[in-house]
Amino acid sequence: MSVLLKILLIGALILAIPAAFFGWRTYTHSAAYLLAKGDRAAEEGKHEEVERLAKLLEKKADVQAAHLLRGEDYVYLGIVASGVTPPPDPYEDLQRAGQMIAANAGVSDQALAGRGVLLLFASWHQESRRVSSPALSAFRRGLAELAQIQDDGPVGVRGTLLAAECLMHLEEKRLAEEGLRALLKRHPDNKDAHRFLSVIYIDLNSPIEAVKHLEEWARLDPANGLPYRWIGFFKRDNQQVGEAIDGYEQALKRQLPPPIRADAIKELAEIYHTEGQSEKALETLALGSESFQNDPEILALRVNCLRNIVHREQEAVELVERALQRNPDHPKILFLRAQILENEDKPGKALPLLEKAAQIDPYDLPTLTLLMKVNGELGKKVQADQLKAQANEVQDILTRLSALKTQANSRLWDDSVRLEIALLALKINQPEQARTWAQAALACNPGNAKARRLLAQLPAKEKGTSSSDSTVLGKR
Repeated sequence: MSVLLKILLIGALILAIPAAFFGWRTYTHSAAYLLAKGDRAAEEGKHEEVERLAKLLEKKADVQAAHLLRGEDYVYLGIVASGVTPPPDPYEDLQRAGQMIAANAGVSDQALAGRGVLLLFASWHQESRRVSSPALSAFRRGLAELAQIQDDGPVGVRGTLLAAECLMHLEEKRLAEEGLRALLKRHPDNKDAHRFLSVIYIDLNSPIEAVKHLEEWARLDPANGLPYRWIGFFKRDNQQVGEAIDGYEQALKRQLPPPIRADAIKELAEIYHTEGQSEKALETLALGSESFQNDPEILALRVNCLRNIVHREQEAVELVERALQRNPDHPKILFLRAQILENEDKPGKALPLLEKAAQIDPYDLPTLTLLMKVNGELGKKVQADQLKAQANEVQDILTRLSALKTQANSRLWDDSVRLEIALLALKINQPEQARTWAQAALACNPGNAKARRLLAQLPAKEKGTSSSDSTVLGKR
């Protein structure tokens, strides 16, 4: 290599060093870098670092990004603090009035500046409720920051999503829905907007609207099994068996939290059993863990499946006997053992089991019907007539519940119909259904005092129970 060429290469290297330095310095002082660094700091709970970066963004005249960063920091603070249960709201009437005003404003129809004003109103209205909770205070402050963003670009999109998250935590789901719908008009493929709307509609127990956004969420997040599980859940309730099976099968091929996977296995097996595919149901149940297999509900389902398969009836009897020894007070297992005895023409042996099951759950229609039949076979006409009247009363309530659920599907934000469903569910000893529908009433209207009181009266949820809890969907 010639001396001249060496000199040129050394010169180029010397010039490249300061160029790289100044290039790196420019990048590390850019708004995008500062915002990304702030995101990490907020997620890690480094609040002083977040504030330092927000001030740097303000110095660079990027005020929108600074508001976004501070708002995000408050959201994370609220999530961390949300393990503390807030006290009951003593200002329900004030809240209801504020909600009516906010709902009538129509966020999705507002110009950009108007939406900010509405979000600020929501944060002020929340402050007026004076509910003392670190989590709620953080979400209110986050909402106040995010309401100041005036941007329809990436910062505005993120700000809208974070504001919706704040509103959902603050029980202002109607405003959150309006904002998210407005966002989807401009960005129809925003996965998180579809995900949050799915959460809202699941909380409202509104399957038609929920499925629309669950399908979009599934399309945009193909590795996630959660939207498919909920699609299966709602399709099953709507008697769309083929689509329900497909939803559950797709869910089980994908990532699912363990409690939701257990729910999906159980629900899919129940469909197969109902459709007369008991072998397929047993294969599905076998996918569950050891603790799952020992659950009384699963044992009862396995017994029902075995009874429907030729040459496996004795296996069903042995399984239900073992299950009864482990769970002597479980009404479904008591019912199944009594049903087998009645089929063997042993009504006298079936009677005490059915009476015990009816004492534990006096509103279970199959138990009442079989108990009425057994009493009739044993010549106990008075008892049989009483049970017939009781069974008819339960059937009337179930018919009313079915009609009310149809109304709830068409009346998206009607809290009164959801509360009526909750009260009827409680009347027939379905506390988890009552809880779900009371929560749906509060999702429509957090100021519904009757729904809040009903929730307070319900027994605590059993540990390990994984019901249709949409908070799983809402995790960041």
